[in-house]
Amino acid sequence: MRSVKNAFIRGRSCLVLLACLSALGLPGTPKADDVPSLITLDASTAKTRDGRPVSEGRDNAKLLLDSQTWLDIPLDRSLTVRVKKLRVSQQSGATVWVGEVQPSAAGRRTVGPGRDLSHDFAADPKNLAILVAHDEHVTGSVIVDGDSYEILPLKNGRVAVSREQDIEIPDAPLLDTGKAREGPAIARSADAAQQPIRVLTVYSNDARDGLADPVAQGIKHFEYFKTVAQLSGVTGVFENAGVVNIDYNQPSKQCQADLTCMNRLLAPVAQLSSDLRVRLKAQVVIAMLDTDGGLASIAGPTSLNRSHAYAAMHNSMTYAHEVGHLLGAHHEDGGTPFPYSNGYCQRTVQPYWHTLMGYCGGASPASVRIGAYSNPRLTYQGLPMGVEGVNDNVRAINDWHPIVAGFFPPPDPAGAPIASGFVELGQKDLPFSGERANLNGAASRNPGVDALQMEWSQVEGAPAAMIDNSQAAIAVAHFPEVQVPTDYRFRLTVRNATGAVDSTDASVRVYPRSQGVACGNVAAWNADQVYSVPGQQVSYQGDVYRQVAPAAGSIVRRAPSVWNGLVAPMNWRLVKACDEPKTLQQRVAAVDTWARANRSTPVTVGLQQQLANLLRQQQLTWPSPSAQGRLRPIEFESKRCVIKDPANPTRLVLREACNEPAAARWLLDGSGRLHAMDTPDLCVRNNGDNQAVTLQPCSDSSTPWIRVKEAAADYQAVWGQALVSDFSVNPSVDYGGFLTDVGGNLGTRIKTPTQSVTYSKFGNIPQDASLLLAHAGADTLKVVGQVMDSAGVPGTAPPMPPMVVISGPSEVNSGDSVQLDASASSSINPGADPLAFTWEAPVELGAQTSGALLRFNAPAVTTPTPYTLRLRVDDGQIQGQEQHLVVVRSPGNGGLEGDLNGPVEILEKTAAVFTAAVRSPDNLPLKYAWVIPPGFTGQVGDAASVTLTAPAVDADTSLPLRVNVRDSNGTVLNLEKNLSVKKDTQLKGGTIVGATEVESEQTFTQHVEIGNPHHRDLTYDWVVTSPPGGAFTVIGASNQRELTLKAPRLLTRKDGYIRVVVRDGVGLASIPNKTITVKAFELPPMIGRLVVPNHVNVGDVFEPHVIIDNPEGRELSYRWTVNTANFEVLDSDPKRPSARVKATKSSNNAGLVVQVTVSDGSGRSVTYNTPRVVVGEPSGANAPQGEVNGPLQVVSGQSVRYQAAFTSPVGNPLSYAWVKGVLIGATPNSPDQTWTAPSVTTDQVVTVAVTVSDSARNSVKKAIAVLVKASGDVPEPEPQPPVGKIVSADTVEAGSSLLVSTDATSTPPGDKLNYAWTFSPPLEGSAVNGPSMTLRAAQVSEITPVALQLVVTDSKNASLTLRKSISVLPSARPVAQINGPAMVETGKPLALSAVSSSGIALRYAWQADGFNPPASVLVSPTFTAPAAAGARTIRLTVTDAANRTASASQAITITAPAQSGDCAEPWVASKAYSVNNVKVSYDGYNYEVAHWTQNQRPDLNWVISGSAKPWRRLAPCTP
Repeated sequence: MRSVKNAFIRGRSCLVLLACLSALGLPGTPKADDVPSLITLDASTAKTRDGRPVSEGRDNAKLLLDSQTWLDIPLDRSLTVRVKKLRVSQQSGATVWVGEVQPSAAGRRTVGPGRDLSHDFAADPKNLAILVAHDEHVTGSVIVDGDSYEILPLKNGRVAVSREQDIEIPDAPLLDTGKAREGPAIARSADAAQQPIRVLTVYSNDARDGLADPVAQGIKHFEYFKTVAQLSGVTGVFENAGVVNIDYNQPSKQCQADLTCMNRLLAPVAQLSSDLRVRLKAQVVIAMLDTDGGLASIAGPTSLNRSHAYAAMHNSMTYAHEVGHLLGAHHEDGGTPFPYSNGYCQRTVQPYWHTLMGYCGGASPASVRIGAYSNPRLTYQGLPMGVEGVNDNVRAINDWHPIVAGFFPPPDPAGAPIASGFVELGQKDLPFSGERANLNGAASRNPGVDALQMEWSQVEGAPAAMIDNSQAAIAVAHFPEVQVPTDYRFRLTVRNATGAVDSTDASVRVYPRSQGVACGNVAAWNADQVYSVPGQQVSYQGDVYRQVAPAAGSIVRRAPSVWNGLVAPMNWRLVKACDEPKTLQQRVAAVDTWARANRSTPVTVGLQQQLANLLRQQQLTWPSPSAQGRLRPIEFESKRCVIKDPANPTRLVLREACNEPAAARWLLDGSGRLHAMDTPDLCVRNNGDNQAVTLQPCSDSSTPWIRVKEAAADYQAVWGQALVSDFSVNPSVDYGGFLTDVGGNLGTRIKTPTQSVTYSKFGNIPQDASLLLAHAGADTLKVVGQVMDSAGVPGTAPPMPPMVVISGPSEVNSGDSVQLDASASSSINPGADPLAFTWEAPVELGAQTSGALLRFNAPAVTTPTPYTLRLRVDDGQIQGQEQHLVVVRSPGNGGLEGDLNGPVEILEKTAAVFTAAVRSPDNLPLKYAWVIPPGFTGQVGDAASVTLTAPAVDADTSLPLRVNVRDSNGTVLNLEKNLSVKKDTQLKGGTIVGATEVESEQTFTQHVEIGNPHHRDLTYDWVVTSPPGGAFTVIGASNQRELTLKAPRLLTRKDGYIRVVVRDGVGLASIPNKTITVKAFELPPMIGRLVVPNHVNVGDVFEPHVIIDNPEGRELSYRWTVNTANFEVLDSDPKRPSARVKATKSSNNAGLVVQVTVSDGSGRSVTYNTPRVVVGEPSGANAPQGEVNGPLQVVSGQSVRYQAAFTSPVGNPLSYAWVKGVLIGATPNSPDQTWTAPSVTTDQVVTVAVTVSDSARNSVKKAIAVLVKASGDVPEPEPQPPVGKIVSADTVEAGSSLLVSTDATSTPPGDKLNYAWTFSPPLEGSAVNGPSMTLRAAQVSEITPVALQLVVTDSKNASLTLRKSISVLPSARPVAQINGPAMVETGKPLALSAVSSSGIALRYAWQADGFNPPASVLVSPTFTAPAAAGARTIRLTVTDAANRTASASQAITITAPAQSGDCAEPWVASKAYSVNNVKVSYDGYNYEVAHWTQNQRPDLNWVISGSAKPWRRLAPCTP
């Protein structure tokens, strides 16, 4: 709604229209001396500013008290009104005094006879006063008989009073300026309807500078809205969330109904007030701007959305109007999605008026706005404020209330805050030395409306990190240089105004930058190398890792330590530390042995010490309780946490039990297993899509989970963490099974490219790097957890044998000096003695011992001879023993000599021969043990030569080939060769260079750029796919590096495609399609008009035609649409500008649409649908029915009344022509006539006749003979018949009840009346002799009119005959159904049909956004698909003859045009393929998608059948 209003504010024109009050002293009110005056006006003449008078004076704000019942308010020197208090309230430091102005004599309610005022407003909306006392000054609005006066404070305690001029400007279509970030809002609880809606009023810097007290102005606007809402019957509760300045300098002010200007003004409001709105939990935001209109960010929503709840305004009535839009109310022609959400225009009885949301332009005389929302259950001066089911703003606002209230939780000032924080690491990365990470606590929630106090601090990790902005929601942690992987833990503490505190911890592991040196004969990890062969080993930062599966996408160069165990499948697995003789598997096995031995041992202090010693011995740790934490989802200030289901401990539920121990003991380990730490042996298992997760014993096959950064947007847009399994590592999208709420249980749902699901986001998910927790089995974890986390009782532990570690050679030659060392042995028993060592060795060795050391010289042998050496170790409590085998070999005449021969470089997917050329000086037989590199294939055995085939690699890869050669004397020669597997790069890269967008008929070139490292001769095979509607012209050769094309002339923007296959004689490179967009040829707009008759009768056939100015000679097409309930199209041709239409049903004097859409093939179209056509009944059909009522005998000079009591069976408007003879006086075209009999000396007979005609030119004539008696002979006055009408609904649904009544009264009133009702089927019931009865409608198959008649007779036998036509509607409601294909190619026609829809006399409304045409009213329309491929939705709404509606929608997939040749669309590395069985081509083969994939080459990742790899290879193809 826009209106132009001017009000003087501090010497300038500004935006405020105020809800005003006027009061006049009337009888029954206090005497003038008893009522104080709010304002004392100056005696001087009123000033004139901006062309209107302004009175100044002094105010007395202290009078605005609850005890002050009456006030006088002078508005100018000649007008003082008296106001009676309605209510007083306090808010934002101001006093609000609302009262009703006592109307003037001219403004009293003028009500016609017989009007029922029992449902009128409690207070007159045209006589109101809203007064605000703030800072000892008065701001107010006074409405007197509909005229608005404004009271504004000036300097020095003075006020200005002026009358506002209201010039209404038509509303332009309201645009959606909000950017939706969420789906449709949902009421969060069953009592959301009772939750108040909080309205936040913000004002710009321009409004601040123009108003002396903008806060009071905003309070006044809000109170006006709340007052009219309550008077109108709105049941919801509304609260003022505040009036606050936003730092906004308007780009413009006087928009003069310019929608673009208004949108530009409104657009910044959402962004500038967003944080304030979230903190104050305001569902609706409205801005006071220095402008001349109003605008809501969305009108007619199909679902209200929090991002749309913004509006701008400039005065109180506009404030209430725009807030009405935001709450679901519309103008008189809106009605979306509720058909009853319209405003109301009263044009039946003068003076005309309309409700607050109505516009009602064009009425003559002009219509006056009433400050109220439409509500057919209330009346204004006895007239209804709307029509049931059509004009009911109040019902719409009440229906939308729970959804709008659900935008935010209700404020709870006493509620404790909720701390949610995590270390924000992007989507998948982890930090390294010297990097930084955000500490994100933005998801912390405060149930109140005060600002949270936040504090980030570090509680673990050295050297210490530096925290910037530690008291902000998002702080920044700067990590120092670290030499080893270091765990850091940060604590977020939040506090609200009540002093309540909550805290949470967030942890992260920081890695050193150095890669470390190669160790254990394993090459160091190289960040520039792509590792694509499973089984490869690398060393990194002192550890050895083995690749489990190749990484993909953007993370192929991430370090092994980052990805060890964080995704499924894991990319790298830790094997061992470089300087550690035991592997991780062996270390965990030692703890397994201890756990099996102590599973039933009581937990004593000694046992706990023994376990601690064991963990130190094996270089393992156990997570501390401080590392564990809660799993608390971020969801609308929920206080729920994940706990075990008390009824089923293997199930997890979300409950408000965050302080229970089970809710605070969760850890994600380094392998991705999620543990319930009160039972660390149990891990969370994913049981499938939409299934509850369960706690199962931890194992190597336990579900691995990963922390993923995800947006959480309920009432504030923040980031949190999600837990996801089956995670697909991808640079742009992350899919898998996400933890979420599944029917109250914690479960998983799958997020796919085509199915986005709502899943749980957490503020923090604690993760621990303890290797034992990450790799031990359930039995071990259970025992270790019980011992480590229990309160041990005094006592010892059963002793465990010492760990015996013997280091030394296992093979030596005769004469070698040999030493064995057991000093690495250790005991874990508390109180153990120093270890004592006892060696046993064969006598012939002559071994010497010294504690942990044993030495001997290897004896001479002729054949390999084994010697066993045994060691017992005693710690004073128990002994442990171990043995060591040493094989002594003869050195022979000489050692083995030789080399490993074969190529150093080998091309991927090719074979090569490798030979171990070894010579034995003693000519002894040799045996060969080959160790082939990971990924190589080939038959190997005890042979000197092998043939191996290299694997496919993503980049040049270095892999070791080893062979161990042994002679019969046991002498061994180990040979190794590092092979470089080369990526086949005969053609490298490849792209088509040239314009991507050209003009119609433009000549342009494209050429190929491709790497040719071997400098081979290249050939080019171009394939050109023209856009729909025109062909590319190839100019010159099409087999050269450069291609020249000419674009066709197109009337719409369309896409064509080019691709090229480049061959070098060895292989080929198929460069994927490049899109060439051809712009539309610019044509001027079409201009024309529709020629159609204004009025036809049922049965008439007429020919509407359209005249179009077409100087360009465009090929035009014409599409005719009519209202099928009233018209039938007999003939129409898309190439002909006319049609033949038959009128089939009366429109009851309403104008109907005959519409033609003219298209020129360029995507441009123009629609003509005016003038409207009125369909009348044929002459002689359904003529008016009724009687003439009035006296048959009158006296000379007597006044007499006659009434034509007629109705139209089909509801047509009626006109009346009377013949009255000598009777004097007449009211033209009225059913009621009051005449005066002439003075006569003798009796005369006069004929009184009336001809009643309807709009279909049907007429009937009735006449009566009236005797005019001479004045000397006064007859008895003839009884006057009763007067009145039948009151009932016009329609009733079959199977429903109908209340019918009459308001008939006798003339004069007071006589007893008799009632004779008659009616016919399908109405059923018993007629009663009374003013009302209830009937029931029987079932009907079509709309059936029924005549209802009532004869009312008084005691003098004077009677009144009344008739009314009622339509019985079938109970079967319409059903919408769409038939037709769900897939269409770009630019191709799509034929759909609604013939399967059911209902009576259906009308059809199709909505096809993006298609041509975008809408249709045909039963079976044909649409043209858009030029861009993708998913669209077409919607159908059907409406039956009773205006009942039903809707259906159909998803349409728009596909790209088929490629030429038998090769499918070329594979694109950056494209995500998410739909199974989609076909692509690569390297001369067609492939189809087996499961989701991106950046995985088909020739390296295919199977023949099944889905073990992402691609299935099909047949060879030709491009």
